[in-house]
Amino acid sequence: MNGAFSDKWFDVSKRCGKDAEALQVPWGSPIRAEAVDKKLATGQFDALTMIHNETSTGTMSPVAEIAALKKEIPRRDVQSWTPSVRCRRQAGV
Repeated sequence: MNGAFSDKWFDVSKRCGKDAEALQVPWGSPIRAEAVDKKLATGQFDALTMIHNETSTGTMSPVAEIAALKKEIPRRDVQSWTPSVRCRRQAGV
């Protein structure tokens, strides 16, 4: 979690009764694949949720590097893409 939107996503997960665990980094810092890999290596997770572009801090996490870890995620992953798509379109990507 690295900003307000990811904090809210975690809160929603908990309110929906999920046994969620946060990967906390300082606000404004990206979530790094190495940190995700370390968590997934425990074998305790069946889903990964992440915010690609944390709108409250303007921080973009390296989603391609994290997606490369998909073999570590047995069931599914869930991502928030709306702010990222808008950001990429404005940048002409």
